[in-house]
This record gives sequence, structure tokens and C-alpha cells, in this order.
Amino acid sequence: MFYTTRSKLILSFAGVSLLVGIVSLVVGSQLLYNSVLNEARARISFDLNAAREIYISKSRTIHTALTIISLDENLKTNLKNRRVKEITKKLQEVSLTTELDFAGVVTPDGNTLCRIGPNQIPEKEEESINPAVQYMER
Repeated sequence: MFYTTRSKLILSFAGVSLLVGIVSLVVGSQLLYNSVLNEARARISFDLNAAREIYISKSRTIHTALTIISLDENLKTNLKNRRVKEITKKLQEVSLTTELDFAGVVTPDGNTLCRIGPNQIPEKEEESINPAVQYMER
């Protein structure tokens, strides 16, 4: 059946074509996979860089606002005299300007003096140790 030269040529041509097709499929799929993976990495990198720039910009805005407000002599006087209502008003103004969700003033011993929100002056029994304040005090 496959003893003739014609049959052998047809069979070998089909075999070579099949082999070339399989190799091309493997190489092509590998190239396609690598290009998709590289594009995904590039987009993720761009997105992370954009998110970092947004974060840095927001952080600078907040830092600038807090620096400017810390230069206010009335605020310094209110902090020394612990006038919570005036301090809270100033905090609310800053939080509206900088779009902060929460803000507060903490005493050197780690207790919350006041904060913005519904419970502006915390009660003594509900106070808890703030680990961020403890870390910053060190």
C-alpha cells in the first residue's frame, strides 16, 4: 500500500507539513503569550505609577494644609488652652478643604483631645491606646 514512491512522497510531505505546523503553532502561541504578558505587566506598572502619583499628590495637599494651619496663632492658643470647640471647627475646615474622612488632635500622652465626626470629644472610658501614637512617641 505505501510501497510506491508516490505514496512515500505524499506521506513524507504530509508529515513534514504536520511537523512544521506543530512547531509554528508552539512558537506562535509562545510569542503571543509573552506579548500579552508583557502588555499586562506594562499596564499594571502604569496603573501603579499613576496610583502612587495620586497618593503623593494627596499627601502633599494634606501636608501643606496642615502646615499652613499649624502657623495660625489662634490655633496654637486654643491648643494650649484646650479649647476643643474652636480646634474642632478648624479641623472641620481643613478636612473639608483636603477631603479628609477623619482628623483629630492627640495629646502628648496619647489621648485623643478632639476629632471631627459625630463624637467630637471622646469620653474617658471609651479611650483606647492608639498604636500609631505610641509608635510616633518613640
